[in-house]
Amino acid sequence: MESAAFRTWLREHGCRFDSHEHEQRHHGPIMVTVHREGKTASVPLGGSRQKIDAEVMRKACEDLGIDPALLPDSRV
Repeated sequence: MESAAFRTWLREHGCRFDSHEHEQRHHGPIMVTVHREGKTASVPLGGSRQKIDAEVMRKACEDLGIDPALLPDSRV
């Protein structure tokens, strides 16, 4: 799934976003802190067409209290 689609999907599931640059400025992906119901996850959502690894999406869902089986790509 592309970054923009995952961001939209998260928003539809009640998430909000705080973006901040990776601790090592200009090195690594742009990390976005995602908030939902008092829980947080840090996800690399920099480029809108960047492919997000299935394991990263699954971990973010678990951290945020969302069932990963709800993801559009059921193989996650």
